[in-house]
Amino acid sequence: MAAIPLNRLYRKLSSADKQRVKHNVWIRYRLDLRDRTYLAPPSVTLTPLAQAHIEQLRTHPNSTRDQVASGLRFWKHGLREGFIWLDEDNEPLCFIWLFQAKHNALLRTLPDWSGMYPPLPTGWARFENVFTFGRGLRRPGGAATDFAYAVLARLQQQSLKGLLTHVHIDNLMARRWVERIGFQPIGTTVRSQLDVPYLRHRPWFFHGSHTAPPPLATTVRRVNASVE
Repeated sequence: MAAIPLNRLYRKLSSADKQRVKHNVWIRYRLDLRDRTYLAPPSVTLTPLAQAHIEQLRTHPNSTRDQVASGLRFWKHGLREGFIWLDEDNEPLCFIWLFQAKHNALLRTLPDWSGMYPPLPTGWARFENVFTFGRGLRRPGGAATDFAYAVLARLQQQSLKGLLTHVHIDNLMARRWVERIGFQPIGTTVRSQLDVPYLRHRPWFFHGSHTAPPPLATTVRRVNASVE
């Protein structure tokens, strides 16, 4: 099944019983850190994620938001690399998780979503689970872009080659945002679930490439200026 070309897969899913087949599509993006130099905005202070931040997130009013909840699951699973930006009152403005090749073994055992993350090559990282809190949204221009540039500058200092990420096809605002900071679309990921015995709890993931960006979705779903 994995060898079926992506366009043929789309036709099969589109013609299937909608009650039996559920699928979601993400646009995959790539950013080569060797193409330009990134400068960290002086207002941004990056702090590596630590246990104290996780405890703070667990009791935060946004703790039930998808990105916060999934971040807490990443931490529990052992995926503990990323940055957080705290304001002068020690309140979070933004956070991000980062996956690298050293995390490939952990990603393969991630419940339900392991297929979302193909193995990362050495020198590349995955830009994952960016989230902007209410305080960050209230900053002039929002905090997400400055935060992202600070992270890119830090990763360049660490001599990383580039980054990968993905955004749901319907999340138009996040797609425009990642493209604005330099990511280029390189393909799609389809997550399919079949509502039949033995398979309904085993989603399948299909990763395809393309040479031209897919059209932007007309349905806009705001997700707090976050990447997912």
